[in-house]
Amino acid sequence: MTATLKKQFIKLYEKNFNVARTCEQLGIKRSRIYDEMKKDEKFKTEFEEVREKMLDIAENALMTAVTQGNVTAIIFFLKTQGKHRGYVENDFNIQNANIKVEFVRGVGDEISGSL
Repeated sequence: MTATLKKQFIKLYEKNFNVARTCEQLGIKRSRIYDEMKKDEKFKTEFEEVREKMLDIAENALMTAVTQGNVTAIIFFLKTQGKHRGYVENDFNIQNANIKVEFVRGVGDEISGSL
C-alpha cells in the first residue's frame, strides 16, 4: 500500500468515521487496511488517533445529553463512571444456590433437576 493511499485513507476516514465506507470510496478491501496496520506502526497510530477523536465526539455528545437531563444518558454515565460511588448493578449469582427447577418438554413429559 503506497504512502499516498494511506494518507488518502486517513483523511477520508476522518470525514467518514467508517472503515467500510472509506475503503469502498477508495476501491480497496477492508482487510487490506488491517493487514497494513500490522506492517506499518505509523499508519496504525494514525488510524487509532482517528478512533480516539471518534470517542471524544461521543463523550462530548454523552455529556451534552447528561447536562440536558436525558435520563438514559445519566443512567449510562453513572453505571460506567460512577461505580466507585455505588452506581452498579449487582449480578445474580446462583453458583452456590440449591434451587430445584422443573422443565416441561411436552404434555406429560416432565424432567426435573437442580442447579
